[in-house]
Amino acid sequence: MGKARSAARQKVKTPVIVELESDSNGADLNNSKSKGSNGSDPWASIEKGEAVSAREVFYKKSEQKEPRVKHYEKFKNKKQRISDGFQAKRVEVHSGALKPIKRRNHIDEAENVVSPASKMPTKKAKINEDGDSVNVFAGVIESKGTGESTKKKGIKRPFSESAKADKENEENLEGLESDDSYDSEEDEEFDEEDVQDGIDESDGSDSEREDSKGLDQCVVDGDDDESEDQGEEELDDEEVFRAQDAKTVSLQISNMEDESDDEGHESYDSEGYDSEDEANLGEDREAMVLQYKDADAILTLPDFDNFPFTDEDSSVTATRAFAWMVAPCDVQSFFKDFFQTNALIAKRSTPNYYNNLFSTQRLVEVLEKNHLEYGTNINIAEYKDGVRITPNGVGRVYPHHLTQHLSVGRSVQFVNPQTFDDRVWYFCEVLQEMFGCFVGANTYLTPPGSAGFAPHWDEIDAFLLQLEGKKYWKVYAPDSRENELPRESSGNFTDEDMEGRKPTFEGWIEEGDLLYIPRGFIHQASTADDVHSLHITISSGRLWTFADLLEKVVPEAVSAMARNSWKMRKSLPVGMLDMNGVAEIDYRLEEHFHDEWKRVVDRHMTTLRNSMREICDGGIDHMARIFMRTALPPRLTIEEKARSVVGSGTNILSGEDIEFRPSTKVKLIRRHAQRLLFENEDSCYISHRMANSRLYEGLPEQTFEFPSDFITGFNALCNSYPEWMSLSEMPDEMNGAEVQAMCHLLFHHGLIMIQQLPDRIKRKGKKTK
Repeated sequence: MGKARSAARQKVKTPVIVELESDSNGADLNNSKSKGSNGSDPWASIEKGEAVSAREVFYKKSEQKEPRVKHYEKFKNKKQRISDGFQAKRVEVHSGALKPIKRRNHIDEAENVVSPASKMPTKKAKINEDGDSVNVFAGVIESKGTGESTKKKGIKRPFSESAKADKENEENLEGLESDDSYDSEEDEEFDEEDVQDGIDESDGSDSEREDSKGLDQCVVDGDDDESEDQGEEELDDEEVFRAQDAKTVSLQISNMEDESDDEGHESYDSEGYDSEDEANLGEDREAMVLQYKDADAILTLPDFDNFPFTDEDSSVTATRAFAWMVAPCDVQSFFKDFFQTNALIAKRSTPNYYNNLFSTQRLVEVLEKNHLEYGTNINIAEYKDGVRITPNGVGRVYPHHLTQHLSVGRSVQFVNPQTFDDRVWYFCEVLQEMFGCFVGANTYLTPPGSAGFAPHWDEIDAFLLQLEGKKYWKVYAPDSRENELPRESSGNFTDEDMEGRKPTFEGWIEEGDLLYIPRGFIHQASTADDVHSLHITISSGRLWTFADLLEKVVPEAVSAMARNSWKMRKSLPVGMLDMNGVAEIDYRLEEHFHDEWKRVVDRHMTTLRNSMREICDGGIDHMARIFMRTALPPRLTIEEKARSVVGSGTNILSGEDIEFRPSTKVKLIRRHAQRLLFENEDSCYISHRMANSRLYEGLPEQTFEFPSDFITGFNALCNSYPEWMSLSEMPDEMNGAEVQAMCHLLFHHGLIMIQQLPDRIKRKGKKTK
């Protein structure tokens, strides 16, 4: 086995290469007004879908040793699903089923697993005093003791009518054995014997089967009220009559649960992974190299001082910026075929493609004008003879300090350029609108003939934009499923650790090129002997996984269950130490393990699972709040400043205040700069990032209370974005005073812009004879 693996690793691996030919009469890239050879808009190649998609040649067999070259002409007529460039109208990045490592269309599954009970997105528990999290479960498990209507303006109805018709339901989800049946919490004693019978029968014991082929009638014991609890699905008589092999009613319900849970999971193994996609894992996957011969498809270099990608819709702005970064790969193909799955390399013949974003000279200017310190803002790195060291100084960093470090072969890492450089700030901030999480940056300046870092993987998705010089890279895909998409960065690997490993990509990344490294891919780099290297890494997705979501919300769900269920608060069984354990010894009370331990834990886990189904949208709000706290604030244009509370050339001595009239038009400044969150049905607040610090979590969370009477108006503003909305078009539920008060509140906190238009007053003219 070991010899075969070693032989497989020694095979020559050639990345897929796509050569894109451009017209020999291409225009000068340095001319900001230059057009394509056909006189069209320089972004036409993206708009018309001429930017090659990698999907046709992705994941080809690796036995072929010669580079496979695809010519640009073959992809000219590729159908583009949406616009990606400057003319993008709307963003639908997730319009189709994305393909992460385990590809699967979750749309149908999501529809099937939603609980019949009405969803309760607005029933969020109050923020705890530490400000760490929002309890999104309290409203799901807590009972409603009144029969009053819970419908509020602009809030989704939290409970179904059938649920409200129930009794107080102090523990409305207790004792669930499936989605369809449960033992009522009114019973002071749990019927252990009946449940045990149902479990034993579900194990397939033929001796306990009842022949139900001639079954004429089915009787279900239990309270009638149980069938209405939380809108749970019922097993009607017709389904029972159709059952050919029914054992008992409880077994039929158990089977229904199994079928429901297994729907859409047929191709998944015992660990929940799609066995058909296992071939996409491992270090044998191939990187994709997109390569031009003469010139890039995009002939206009963006001027980052003038907001080059900005559109009236911030989501479109994000699409334009991302399309420019990953070109010639279109946006949808990237997320479908590469994101968190495989490395992507875009090799361009345009050395100055990324130069307008950042440079060594801009680094010097930042150091001269700002107080940057070792460790906090600047790190010095050195990697020699397989050993990585960080010889940082103390205190403020000056340009002459870097001269000394570079002269002895040390690399300089600028940890947070977005905090000090407006161009990097703008680029990272607009990309946040697409990823929905914090997007940061690092720059790495490495002198000739050196390396600053040992082989390692990162816990983020990294987009490396080569600004100056070149670097030789080795990128290794994870060699096992256990190493895919790690949530923590690795330590430093040694050269011995990498012996025998086969890189998914190895080669030079030169000025103007892009290298995308998914989370968990090991990488290392070194510079040439005759030229330095400067690249900027745009990073996203740190601590932004489903695991991070569940780590935050599951403990809160358990705490809510404990508050509302007396059975959750029962002591663990006496004698449990003698019931079972991992060690293979004879446990004196092992015969009680199933009844006293396993079955009870299974029941509580089922209750927890059903509780989790009720707060899917609440979980999104929970992560949205984290995004608002950590994200960069928007970099506003001159017009946005002038129309918002920020102001541009404001005359503070004029004494004029903002007046909101029926003709006044308002608009949110960003689509994803604010989030309406609920403490309970009657209390809500807005969390936003408009006043955040450019330093990561440099300020406390920005929130303010929001009256529930304003909810419908805020929802209307969100729905009308990116269009301007006249105050006269506000919902009828709000009177004029409420509309004005809401607008004053949102304007005061910097969330909206205003357009003052003159009121239209009809004047009757005198008729002349």
